[in-house]
Amino acid sequence: MKKKQRIYNTDEILHNLREEYERQLSQPVEEVKSKDTITVITFKLGDEWYGLETKYATEIRAVPIIIEVPCTPDFILGVINLRGIIIAIIDIRNFFDIPSQKVTSESHIILFQINEINIGLLVDNVQEIIEFPKTNIKPPIATLSGIKTKFIHGQCHINNDLLIIIDLEKLMNIPDMEINYKKQL
Repeated sequence: MKKKQRIYNTDEILHNLREEYERQLSQPVEEVKSKDTITVITFKLGDEWYGLETKYATEIRAVPIIIEVPCTPDFILGVINLRGIIIAIIDIRNFFDIPSQKVTSESHIILFQINEINIGLLVDNVQEIIEFPKTNIKPPIATLSGIKTKFIHGQCHINNDLLIIIDLEKLMNIPDMEINYKKQL
């Protein structure tokens, strides 16, 4: 038994495709992300919950082998080589007076690129990526224990938990973090 061949009218198909395309173009474009919201990566440092804006994040990785570098500030744990890029790994516990902790299987490195500088932050546990209205962010209160508020963007309550949002730009602008790009003669 022969299969029956189906005949297509290409003019009709093209006409229908064109109409659908024009219909979609006439629809209002929905913004992918509202300017009134913020998206943060949330993580634990000790018993406290922190967040960093995702706009600088490049990836989240399990903790690789970190090579120590002599004569660096205490908060710089060392460097890693990630696909040929040398990235400094820092432990921001020092800035928030949180005791150091051993790296565990829950620990991660959150990689960021800010002002053309690649940096990795060691965290105890990556929680989730969340988006919420910027109006939920309140100034840090003075009673936040052990936190140097100059590195804090603000705080908010998510599901009855206090989320402290770190200002990565301010953190990267401390004098010990400066990197000298002058050419060696």
